[in-house]
Amino acid sequence: MWSRYQEVQLLQGLDALNDPASSRALLDQVQTNIPAFSWMGVTDASGNVVASTNGILEGANIKERPVFLEAQNEPFIGDVHEAVLLAELLPNPSGEPLQFVDISVPLVRDGAFQGVLATHLSWEWGKEVLRHFNRTLHHQSDYTDLFVVSGRDNTVLLGPDHLIGKPLPTSLKEGWHVDTWQDGTSYLTGVATGEGYEEYAGLGWSVVVRQPTEVAFAPVIELENKILWIGLIASLVTSTLGWFLASFITRPLQRITETAALMKQGKAKTFPHQSGIHEIESLAFALESLVTSLTESESERVHYESLANHDVLTGLSNRTALRHYLNEAQETPNEYVCFYIDLDGFKAVNDTYGHATGDVVLIEIAERLKRVTLDGAYPVRLSGDEFFLLFERNGQSEQSIIQIGQDIIASLSEPITIDGGND
Repeated sequence: MWSRYQEVQLLQGLDALNDPASSRALLDQVQTNIPAFSWMGVTDASGNVVASTNGILEGANIKERPVFLEAQNEPFIGDVHEAVLLAELLPNPSGEPLQFVDISVPLVRDGAFQGVLATHLSWEWGKEVLRHFNRTLHHQSDYTDLFVVSGRDNTVLLGPDHLIGKPLPTSLKEGWHVDTWQDGTSYLTGVATGEGYEEYAGLGWSVVVRQPTEVAFAPVIELENKILWIGLIASLVTSTLGWFLASFITRPLQRITETAALMKQGKAKTFPHQSGIHEIESLAFALESLVTSLTESESERVHYESLANHDVLTGLSNRTALRHYLNEAQETPNEYVCFYIDLDGFKAVNDTYGHATGDVVLIEIAERLKRVTLDGAYPVRLSGDEFFLLFERNGQSEQSIIQIGQDIIASLSEPITIDGGND
């Protein structure tokens, strides 16, 4: 949303919007490169559409629509809504009601209001986010539900089909908690509210994730039962044979205890093999299996935490990691310099050579950003062909920073050789 907002603001100052023919060509080109814009139009001061993508709604008056009314004095970003004027004019293969998010800005020339640049973003990108989330859940997708909820009226924007468009049937409390929903099921529920980004204030949407408690807490219960049974077996064995084989049993148990202490200190990785008494062997094996299971669980936790904070394709930090980094940077007195990088012509690479080649280009760009020799350089892949570079200013002048930016552009603009010898 922040990226789309920036793009609309960039178009706002172009002289091409002064002429309907030039405006139409410009808007069509933007829509071709950024299909998320389902419709873009320029109005005059009275709300009449004088130019638009594919000529749709040209000549129509939209002065009563929020996309015009709310943008006469300042930029406007509207919440998700169903199509009104465009419902019968835009392609709709699915047959479902079209939904949009509006972004519009005033057009001012020589201090006088000339009209509005209005855009409708297709809500399909929001649905794709939900589909991607469900794909990442794998076998848990049948038990876990994700909702995107409007901050305006608590309406479900994304989620299970039977709840879309209806108020969320639970209260929104930030963080994680256990709630009993209207269906009578107890869910572990997590809520996080969007905070916007830079000058984009956000729409106050909340992301809600729920999972039945019996699914969410199953690993914990399983681990508790395993520990309980291991302890019970150990107690029974010790109490039954202790009177007769105290010395014989105490020695292997002592070795197990010593090994456990060494494992706690990181000086041992496995339990010593025990022989002679089956129960002791079983105990050692069970303890080793338990430690192995806990170690693997910790490794998985570290692995998934890394995935959550890094871009899978390039290995760079992602938006989530950037947000944490910026939050921490705000606590320091240091000054930082930020570069926003958007690759020109990247869509043509995908269209000409295929997405696999496009991935090679993105990986190479990431490698070049990693090689930037600046103190505290922190490269990030935001999404698609959008990157971000943050580094400490360290007292550098504005001219020095400009030169750094030019050097980075020059480095990224060096030819990239792909399979077949093409650059």
